[in-house]
Amino acid sequence: MEYSYRIAIPSYRRAETLRQKTLRTLAIFNFPPNIIDVFVIPEELQFYEDVLLEESYDNLIEGVRTLVGQRVFIQSYYPPGQKILMLDDDITNFKMCVNFPLPRQFEWLFERLEAENCNLFGIYPASNLFFMKDKLQKGLHYCIGSCFGIINKKDLSAPMDEKEDYYMTLERFQKDGAILRYCGISPVTTYWKGAGGMNATRTNESELHGANLIKQLYPELVNCVYRKKGGRWDLKLVRQPAQLLHESSLFSELTNLLESDHLHPASATSDTSQT
Repeated sequence: MEYSYRIAIPSYRRAETLRQKTLRTLAIFNFPPNIIDVFVIPEELQFYEDVLLEESYDNLIEGVRTLVGQRVFIQSYYPPGQKILMLDDDITNFKMCVNFPLPRQFEWLFERLEAENCNLFGIYPASNLFFMKDKLQKGLHYCIGSCFGIINKKDLSAPMDEKEDYYMTLERFQKDGAILRYCGISPVTTYWKGAGGMNATRTNESELHGANLIKQLYPELVNCVYRKKGGRWDLKLVRQPAQLLHESSLFSELTNLLESDHLHPASATSDTSQT
């Protein structure tokens, strides 16, 4: 089975986490290792090489410091037009509304991006099946940084580390006029817990700075909010009109793709999924 997208995973001080979580999760969901690229800072390259299982990924790439720096480097690494699925390094599972191979669901989402002349899709930000739904929307929707897909335009460079996923969401919306969000997939991840990653540098002050900067850049599209439960500053998008592209029809569309030359049924027997 050939896929048109690459999986890019930036990682910082989390070699063992990456091995035990995201790479293991991708293997469970039958993502082929030959589409997986891992990006690390130069001084950690050898350590990651020693820790990671060679058969679990394709390329271990020497990138740059900071998450924002890595995001920009990843865009420069791939050619224009490349489809890229960006993942965090601490994903332990994926919740899904449709019992269909997850790698093919992402292939379908990239095809919908092209069909809708958009360059960014997100998935449901909370891994709660009670609220998730087999629904694809087009408009202004927050794309959580732990899992999103882009068609590479080499034109996103956030001016801050904190809230960079809001920058990506809002900047892409302004450039393209719309973003896609599919509410039937959600990653299970630690987000604010665990050592390394963004947790190595995140503070309340840096979060507030990032939130204020986003508000200054996009005053009509976002508001700053304080989350009492977590004790941190966050952002909330201003509601915009959205277009419902489909609801509860993903399985039939994927079945049509499966029967096409692009997703050949010969590979279906080796695909499994879990919720």
